[in-house]
Amino acid sequence: MKHVRHSGLAGLVTLALVFSGSAGTVVGLGTAVSHRVSSDDQLRASADGAVMVSSGQSDEDAAAVLPAPAVVSASSKPTPKPTPTPKPKPTPKAVVTATTHSVVDDSWPDDDGSGCPAPRWPTKLSAGEPGNGRRVLVIGDSRTRDSRLSMSEGMVSSGWTPTVRCWGWKEVTWGTEQVRRAKARNELPKIVVIALGINDIGRLDASMIRRHMVGLLDAIGPGHQVLWLEEYSTRSHQTFSNSHVNYPPRVTAFNANLRDLRDSYPNLSIIPWVSVVKANKLGLFDGIHYGKRGYRFRAQAIVDGLNSIVG
Repeated sequence: MKHVRHSGLAGLVTLALVFSGSAGTVVGLGTAVSHRVSSDDQLRASADGAVMVSSGQSDEDAAAVLPAPAVVSASSKPTPKPTPTPKPKPTPKAVVTATTHSVVDDSWPDDDGSGCPAPRWPTKLSAGEPGNGRRVLVIGDSRTRDSRLSMSEGMVSSGWTPTVRCWGWKEVTWGTEQVRRAKARNELPKIVVIALGINDIGRLDASMIRRHMVGLLDAIGPGHQVLWLEEYSTRSHQTFSNSHVNYPPRVTAFNANLRDLRDSYPNLSIIPWVSVVKANKLGLFDGIHYGKRGYRFRAQAIVDGLNSIVG
């Protein structure tokens, strides 16, 4: 068996196995030869990059599974990836500067329950018609305080931007102080609603009240539109036992002064409140103040006045 290990004899045996088609069936020698073939094929495969032919396959079978060489043409060359276009840098957003209007009037006195909360001068304007964001200052007494929320909501719904200054028991001269304070802060808007007078009626005569009304209109000045709400009262010693003043005739004189002042102040308009009270039979529990229903009508009268007179 020493001659069997000779390399020449191994080659003859290999040829015999290939031609007989029985490669891998000879015990011992065939097995050894098949290992040599496999090893050589592996070396060739690793050197050429071809698929390795396993034992039990003919050369024809091996050729059938070998991939055909790829034909590379100029047109089949990989297209170079386009250079990505750099994304444009986002344009920085414009910086919105705050308006000159303060948010809250820090000089407003502490509220003891008689007044409105500290007035706000909104920096964000309302939207919608007919107000279109225009700012409105409302100055009033306890009746404005008690109808403030529904009034403000109605104004905003119509596109107005309201600021409300109100305090119980205040007279027309207090309204003049509010206008001067707003002017000093550069916050007096072009539209001012006045809802004052009933407390003057109970304390002063008609001539003094008129002088105070003139002082308020002069403080507001030209270039501003003024809407003044008519007064109404049923208080007398017959309707309210604690009253020492008969209000109805004084109310009539007050409203007459309002109408008369329009000749001297063309920027003055009157919101008709008396007709609203009578048409809707609004009750006053003390001859001056209203219930919830009456305050809803009062708030709506101011909104309607703005929409029809200014809008």
